[in-house]
Amino acid sequence: MPVLLISRSPQLLVLLEAHGHTVRCVTDGQAAEALLQSTRISAVIADLTLPFTGIAFCRKISLESTGTPPYLIGLLPALTPDDISIALAAGAHLCLSSQQSLDDLVMSIDGALRSSVAVRH
Repeated sequence: MPVLLISRSPQLLVLLEAHGHTVRCVTDGQAAEALLQSTRISAVIADLTLPFTGIAFCRKISLESTGTPPYLIGLLPALTPDDISIALAAGAHLCLSSQQSLDDLVMSIDGALRSSVAVRH
């Protein structure tokens, strides 16, 4: 499953690849939008605190995708009920805390991505 990671965490990229994911990594939403227009991506993992990767980015991905939009996982430092509701309403499929350990974060992402593949096929 081709995954787009929008993050400044090289450790997260390495761990996702170690779990067998094919990952393209960019550090902001503008670069992500350009890549999404030219490359088939099944899932996007976005640090929603980076430039151009917030709620507007989630809406844009879910509304402007041709065909089935990519599975979108939003990463936030604190998961308040309001933050989660807003991100999900904007098109995110899942929100995870970026403050958990990298191993726990990767296990959560890995499980979500594998589940999304099973549901979409």
